[in-house]
Amino acid sequence: APPAQAFRELLLKTLAKSPAPSSPAPSPPLTVLDRGLGAMHYSFHGPVVYVVVAAPSYPARAAAALIAEAREAVGVDAEGMRGLRPGELMRGKAGGVKKVVERYQDVTRVDKVSAVRAQTEQVKGQMEDNIRVALENQENIEQLADTTAGMRDEANEWNRTADTVNNNMWWKNMKWWFILLGALLVLIAVIVLSIVITKAIQAPSPV
Repeated sequence: APPAQAFRELLLKTLAKSPAPSSPAPSPPLTVLDRGLGAMHYSFHGPVVYVVVAAPSYPARAAAALIAEAREAVGVDAEGMRGLRPGELMRGKAGGVKKVVERYQDVTRVDKVSAVRAQTEQVKGQMEDNIRVALENQENIEQLADTTAGMRDEANEWNRTADTVNNNMWWKNMKWWFILLGALLVLIAVIVLSIVITKAIQAPSPV
């Protein structure tokens, strides 16, 4: 069944079990909870029943205040209601009652406890977001530190490799210098030896 019809049936069953009001004064609001439908808050005022249908989490004190303000917006006492025909009670009053209902749709505007609770949840959510961001930042910092350490190790390894290559190149260059120096010495020795031999051959023989 549609929710409106289901609530109507629930209300009729509830009223059938409720005793008739014996006082013209408004009765204290009562609440009926239905897990499948929600919460129904109602109050008798003479022959009239004021009903508020809301979510199960809607505060009962806010529903009671809504019923009281709606009753004030109607502005008819129990005696005045007895002579009214169906439909006459809300004639010219629907606009005022609608404004009351619209104002109570945001319970934080009319209920301080709900407002504080909503603010607490907001602060809690903000704190959770801040903690999550801090953890993400810490994770990013740790990743950056790991990356920096890795880059530092790579730089140290590159320096060691560069030193090794430089040493190898230095020894290789020295080897070629030794070879060139040895070849030069051999060439000089050959030249000197050639000159000595030539002079010895050209020298006159003794008579």
